[in-house]
Amino acid sequence: MPLGPRTRVDLNMVTIEPGEGRHLFGISASGYDAIRPGYPDWLFEALDKTCRLADAVVLDVGAGSGLATRELLARGASVLAVEPDERFAGQLSRLGGSFPGRLEVKQESFEAAAIAPGAFDLVICATSMHWLDPGAGIEKLGLCLRAGGWLAAIWNLFGDSARSDAFHDATVSLLSPLPVSPSAGTGVEYGMDIDARRQDFQRAGAGDEFMHKKSSWELVLDARGVRNLYGTFSGINKLSDEAREHVLDALEAIAREQFANRVVRNMVTTMYLGRKREYA
Repeated sequence: MPLGPRTRVDLNMVTIEPGEGRHLFGISASGYDAIRPGYPDWLFEALDKTCRLADAVVLDVGAGSGLATRELLARGASVLAVEPDERFAGQLSRLGGSFPGRLEVKQESFEAAAIAPGAFDLVICATSMHWLDPGAGIEKLGLCLRAGGWLAAIWNLFGDSARSDAFHDATVSLLSPLPVSPSAGTGVEYGMDIDARRQDFQRAGAGDEFMHKKSSWELVLDARGVRNLYGTFSGINKLSDEAREHVLDALEAIAREQFANRVVRNMVTTMYLGRKREYA
């Protein structure tokens, strides 16, 4: 669960295992799609410039509700979306009606899915790479790419160590005891750990022309929006129904009473790109 980069992971904290985490977000599938912020335009413009999305064949790993999928489709790509949660997979399938013949959905884990090797111009993980097996899962990303194809890993991160975040500070004592997602990383947040991600891309065989780009922005929410957003976080969805409602009630009350119904969360969008070498 995103607590922000200034909240480091205590080794005694409970980390959510990938097999469980892959099915926690779909608890609020429609709510997830409605409240999770989309990725900024610059990211898809950069992908389009690098990978030429029009007519590209794209593998979307851990596609979730389709926040990135629909943007790829809108730019002319054909997409195979792999998503383990049946509720998200259903949403993705309905999305395909707007893009006839250009979206296929596989409802299973990426590691277990039968995917043609070397078939994709672009393989993208949209806020999902941290849920993959760090060995076989990462290596499989590269196996799916054609020679000369691109691997992309993107995140919308909640929190920015370069900027103060009053709501983070007001809620850290409430949230820090909760289970954490692998996105928290160890020492450095997973999506901001450039050296570790470079190693992942090299492990996947897609380390050529490696690059990292990011942007900072703000997400403004009212108290109900805070409740809805945090209700999509894995660390909260892992709780019992009673405990989950208690935490969400507390977050909503803090937003309304301490922040006058207007919460500003600092956001960072980060993107990693690397290319698979062209050789026989």
